[in-house]
Amino acid sequence: MQSNNTEPANANARQKMIECPIYDSQNWHAWFDQLDQSTHTGRLNISGQLQLPSPGYIIEYFTGPLDRHRPPSLRIGIQLKPPVDPVIQVISTEDLRYTVKSSVLHYRSIIIFCGDRQLAEIVDVVPAG
Repeated sequence: MQSNNTEPANANARQKMIECPIYDSQNWHAWFDQLDQSTHTGRLNISGQLQLPSPGYIIEYFTGPLDRHRPPSLRIGIQLKPPVDPVIQVISTEDLRYTVKSSVLHYRSIIIFCGDRQLAEIVDVVPAG
């Protein structure tokens, strides 16, 4: 007897996309540098630490949409690809640093997420001074 399961074939792909293998994260910071007053731009820096189930993960970042608040919130996503080669299964702490040029110089908050999980929220990010 054949199954009449009509669930989309990409359901498994979506599930894998939203899974997040991060055990814990800490020490999140955000700051601006390389300010250019003539163009009202700066470089936004974000750093933190992730605890992963093993070393060797490839870490990719993407910038999500700003919300419409003034000042806005920014979403930064983290995607992880597991190691290709065999690795020891031991919790590994990875230091992260993400930089992006920004025309917004005041964020109400920066929300870091992985899959459907919020890892951190850094509030009131403004240039020093």
